[in-house]
Amino acid sequence: MIRIHVLFRALIGCLVWVSVSSVVLAVEVKDLYQASVPVADRTVKARSTAVINGFLDVLVKVSGSSLIAQQDVIREARSNAERFVVQFGYETREMPAAEEGARPVERTYLNVKYDVAAINQYLRRNGYPIWSSNRPSLTLWLAYDNGRGRKLVGGSAQQNLQALAMVHASRRGLPITFPKYDTRDLSRVSSGDVWGLFTDPVIAASERYQSNAVALVKMNNSGGIVNLNSVVVIDGQEQWWEHSSASLDEAVSDLVDQLADRVGGYYAVVSSQDLGQQVLLDVSGVRNLDDFAGLGEYLNGLIAVRYSFPETVQGAQVRYLVTLENNMQTLVQSFRLDNKLIPVEAPKPVKLSSGESRPLTTSASAMGAATVDESAATADPERITPSASDQGPVEPGVPTVPAPEPTLPVIYYQWQG
Repeated sequence: MIRIHVLFRALIGCLVWVSVSSVVLAVEVKDLYQASVPVADRTVKARSTAVINGFLDVLVKVSGSSLIAQQDVIREARSNAERFVVQFGYETREMPAAEEGARPVERTYLNVKYDVAAINQYLRRNGYPIWSSNRPSLTLWLAYDNGRGRKLVGGSAQQNLQALAMVHASRRGLPITFPKYDTRDLSRVSSGDVWGLFTDPVIAASERYQSNAVALVKMNNSGGIVNLNSVVVIDGQEQWWEHSSASLDEAVSDLVDQLADRVGGYYAVVSSQDLGQQVLLDVSGVRNLDDFAGLGEYLNGLIAVRYSFPETVQGAQVRYLVTLENNMQTLVQSFRLDNKLIPVEAPKPVKLSSGESRPLTTSASAMGAATVDESAATADPERITPSASDQGPVEPGVPTVPAPEPTLPVIYYQWQG
């Protein structure tokens, strides 16, 4: 085993990041720090109001919670919203109508770009979550009844409703997919399944869309009131709710806000003001410089990670000391969402010459958090035991004696790039 500072001296200047194609379920959401706000005119007063509204929209989109706009500290910040602005400009475009066959509405918008670092710093300083741009996709199964019969929304059906939902999904930074309702879908799911909110057949049919979350919605538009019954399934956990809206446009907006709040509440990371939990991350499958550079780039780009430092390298295996923004659950969720690090079993115990068996390191479950000793989460990193390389070379044929168990929890993953 070689210490990482030796590796750095030998390879400095030679690390080149090369993108490696891989299958991931998450979607990279662009323009999280931009807002598009409708304005009545191009006056300074209208622009100032739009800048404030756009600022709130961006805070909601980045934090993953619509409740943030109701907080006192956010309301106080509205008067200083212009200091977060990087760029703005006007645009005229069409807004899709909710009802099928209705004409779209032409509106003027102020497009505002806000400072990424300033927004993130503001959220962290005030203890609000940050939802990374790598976001889970959601398949939305929606059945709609406007008094003239029940209709499934997706494929080529109810395209106005689909377009309106996509506009609001863009406002919240939530990747949404509607089912195709082709022969394959209809052989597995009926309109009665969606209308009745029967999750089992719908979740089974959703596997083809490789989504991280699935939502079923029953929307009934009658008597001037739109009533919705909804359920969203995230990581096998079901969340149910009902709500009513005064119009179809408002109903779609409210629905997307509910979905984004629930998905964002699951994946967004709340930064700790204190030093976050520390873990040791053992990664196998790091076979070359590209893998090593890509893994480091990936870890340092995670919202859940405050710092990561490669401690040791042994062949194709690298051990990182990772300081988290919060706890290990948020880290494991990020890994599962991105699918670039795959959980693996802990190494088998090493046989000593006396026949006694001892594990190489603290054992952790495949997902990390289940069997890890949480009491060691905030241990002093200086107490980590020395690596084998600090104990001198190992002679061929001599059984390896493992070092004492580390004081930090250890999780084991394989790098997929």
